[in-house]
Amino acid sequence: MSVKPNKTELPEEKLRGGSGRETHHDGEGRPIDREYGSAAKEKLQQYTKTFFLSFVFLCVWWTMTLFHFFNCAILTFGPHAVYYSATPLSEYDTLGTSVKAALVYLATALVKLICLATFLQVSETQVFDPYQEALKAMIGFIDVAGLYFALAQLTHRNISQNHKFQAVGLGWAFADAVLHRLAPLWVGARGLEFTWDYVLQGLEANANLVFTISLAALGSLMWLRKNKPKTMIPIIYTCALIIATMPSITSYLKRIMRWHFPKIVGFEMLTSLVMAFISCQLFILCQRPSL
Repeated sequence: MSVKPNKTELPEEKLRGGSGRETHHDGEGRPIDREYGSAAKEKLQQYTKTFFLSFVFLCVWWTMTLFHFFNCAILTFGPHAVYYSATPLSEYDTLGTSVKAALVYLATALVKLICLATFLQVSETQVFDPYQEALKAMIGFIDVAGLYFALAQLTHRNISQNHKFQAVGLGWAFADAVLHRLAPLWVGARGLEFTWDYVLQGLEANANLVFTISLAALGSLMWLRKNKPKTMIPIIYTCALIIATMPSITSYLKRIMRWHFPKIVGFEMLTSLVMAFISCQLFILCQRPSL
């Protein structure tokens, strides 16, 4: 008795594709090449792995750049907040005085910008021009006039002279840091290449904070303290002159002495500490009652 072959069964040669290669079929009987499906699966895995690694790299890059930016921003602006909270300024609610000083600084900076654009010549070289630097120093004394207006002419709450000059100096320095350093930090500190320049700019902002508070203290002695010892007057004015001309001094060190930026920042930090110590001693001596 012979058994009829099943018509639905395919010969072994066709199952193997005629060349000894095993072939699968879909539900409609169409052949599916196992090697082609395996290659497609490997390509899909490779694309998925590449996409995942690219995504991880972008996340790490974004995190590292933001981490560097926030570190530099904290170094630049953090000391201002620490000074306000660590001193009696926060207890006496002198924030309004600092805000007024910051607004006066913005107006002063606008006036300085107009004067610099009007009277200074743009030089393509880095040659130190004594005439231009002297003119720049004279324009820089607009800051001294602005500090005088913030200390003596603005109406403040009923706060002491000690707290007034600190609040004015703090607001002035914070406005200067925001105006001159926030945009470069946001643009440059998030770059692909790490650089110490923005860390040094943060340290320079700290030195500028000390300079500004010292200048405000000296200005308070010059304009608000009437019964100060006469022997201290030349020292007060000399220290105020040094602080007011500090931008010209650093420009001379950079262009004539060829000092690099880290060395200039170190000089500014050291000089700011010395001037802060002298200003503090002068303020203490002028507060003593005269015999």
